[in-house]
Amino acid sequence: LFHNYFSKMLSVEQLAFFDKNGFLVIEDHTSEEECLAMETEIGKIIESFDFVQKSIFVTDDQKREHSDLYFLNSGDKIRYFLEADALDGKGNLKQPKDVSINKIGHALHTKNAVFKKWTQRLKETCKSLNFRKPALLQGMYIFKPPKIGGAVGSHQDATFLYTEPQSCIGFWLPIHDATLENGCLWAIPESHKDPKYEKVSSRFVRNSDNTGTLFRPKSPELPTDDAISLPVKKGSLVLIHGSLIHFSHPNLSEN
Repeated sequence: LFHNYFSKMLSVEQLAFFDKNGFLVIEDHTSEEECLAMETEIGKIIESFDFVQKSIFVTDDQKREHSDLYFLNSGDKIRYFLEADALDGKGNLKQPKDVSINKIGHALHTKNAVFKKWTQRLKETCKSLNFRKPALLQGMYIFKPPKIGGAVGSHQDATFLYTEPQSCIGFWLPIHDATLENGCLWAIPESHKDPKYEKVSSRFVRNSDNTGTLFRPKSPELPTDDAISLPVKKGSLVLIHGSLIHFSHPNLSEN
């Protein structure tokens, strides 16, 4: 099923666009069959989800000072994180599981064969970007369910995956069309080269007693002015520079 749908290296023009803007959209990167295979697989994963008051992933302000061990120990596991509005006053799901989950992460790329196979296809892209020894650290599936899919505040990925020198790049693939109505990506072109923001100084780290997380130093207020929307078709691949300022609005649509 998984064929060599996109194996060529990035072109000179694509590399120049990415370097200038901090993002790149590669249309038709992943086939309909592959998107369907991943969507079907995630459905099977959801079926196995036994809900017992799992962690609520706060998407509106990115703050997780009160994170629990369920979140902290998810780096090498497949775990489930709910939308903030998924529960009623008694702590029960208000809607079916498949429209209550914010994301599943953070080791889909190593713990699930379907997703692992797809991520292997990123090797050529990494070569084009001059990675000598790329390490894939997180693999997650973000849902943006109808009506309650939360906003993701303005942020830079290098805050969460920090290296010196900075080397973080995100690979973002929509399984369905991402539109203005259902919460597509927004980004500020060239913000990864803005002198105020190109050097990501704030880091997302564990607190001193290892029970939660915090930003050190406190994360600066990042702008949203001058952002452009990035609506993309299913199967497109979006490359995101680690210092690029980006965000998304909530999904208030029926889709």
